[in-house]
Amino acid sequence: MSLGRRRVGLHEPERWIYNRMAAAYAARPSYPSALVERLSALAPVAKGHILDVGAGLGHLSLPLAERGHSVIAIDPAAAMLQALSKRAVEAHQSLRVLHAAAESLPLPDASVGLAIIADALHFLDAHRSGTELARVLTPQASLAFVQVELGASAFMRELVQLMQEAAPRRPRSVTGTMAEVAALCGVTLTVSETYENDVPLDHAQLEQLFGSISFIGPAMTPRRFSDFCARVRAIRHAPRWHTHIQLHAGERGAAARNLENAKSI
Repeated sequence: MSLGRRRVGLHEPERWIYNRMAAAYAARPSYPSALVERLSALAPVAKGHILDVGAGLGHLSLPLAERGHSVIAIDPAAAMLQALSKRAVEAHQSLRVLHAAAESLPLPDASVGLAIIADALHFLDAHRSGTELARVLTPQASLAFVQVELGASAFMRELVQLMQEAAPRRPRSVTGTMAEVAALCGVTLTVSETYENDVPLDHAQLEQLFGSISFIGPAMTPRRFSDFCARVRAIRHAPRWHTHIQLHAGERGAAARNLENAKSI
């Protein structure tokens, strides 16, 4: 079974770069507590498991488990899951980790009350993952997409410019993937919210974070990465990692229920 658009086998760890990035992912800032609370509200404990698709080191899985939810964290990178399991033990949290991809979920039908895809849509094969999510979601489950965009603070504007110069990339859009996955799951996305995350970092923390950005740290030679970091340190503004976090979510069958309610009035 291949992983989404990358066509990398689940059991080909040497070809999946994220197996080499687990340590660097620890430098990524936590999600805002307001976002975690919002996701928690979408999945009352009684509704079933929360599925965190592409969980990484558990930046959402762990705080949701802390709030009493039954969390299943899946990721195609086994090294990420090993690090997540260690973090869960250290945090005295219980969750289930599965080495799997969204295109082939090792879960029973109708077993998930909330599926979260956080900053992972660009990896997914929309049709295959949407079909699998539709199978495992309960009839009234919720589906949530979390997208992270770099902010526009003075420091971030200069940083983004340096990143573009170092590794030119075309902007990627996941709007079509999101719409297809939601449609396959029978979900109308009625929630659209933005959360700001503005975290002060020193340059050592920032350089570790660069190691979690596939087209920066892992893609550069040591000499090139050192030159890039020197240019970042020359930015006049204090380093702050500022991001806009977009939440799009909805519930299965909500549109039909709303129509029925309107007819009954």
